[in-house]
Amino acid sequence: MWFTFLYGPLGPNVRMKKKFIVSINEDLDRIKAFTGAEISLEIKNPLNTLELMELIETDPDVADLVRSGARRFLIAKII
Repeated sequence: MWFTFLYGPLGPNVRMKKKFIVSINEDLDRIKAFTGAEISLEIKNPLNTLELMELIETDPDVADLVRSGARRFLIAKII
């Protein structure tokens, strides 16, 4: 599980997510060797608007990485 702590109008809030960013600009085959049956991997391209929105929802700091030139993100989802 990936936990995100937020401060909203009603006070502190914790969101639990079942996905997280595994790597940036890495080789997919090398990382797939370490995953099990409970994890699915997806490559996201931030040049696609919908995929960029999903990446930013997963980790808001991704926007800075995209601005720095990162073009390939690997997301793991716990099934």
